[in-house]
Amino acid sequence: SPEAPPPPVVRIWPADGALHVYSGEAAALTVVRSDGRTVYAASIAPGDTRLALPSGIYMVRINNITYKIVL
Repeated sequence: SPEAPPPPVVRIWPADGALHVYSGEAAALTVVRSDGRTVYAASIAPGDTRLALPSGIYMVRINNITYKIVL
């Protein structure tokens, strides 16, 4: 039986006062602050996306998976 394709690669990391997102494919990205305010919601292209954001705790949702990132 054919194997299921591997899930797209997603990496999210804080660096230089910004949130960096790498996605192997186009994806819907939502970034929500700890107070519940959405600070970013858009589709991103494959590759690297950099979002300059103030320090804080963010919930980053991509491809229906949520990551908690501290900047």
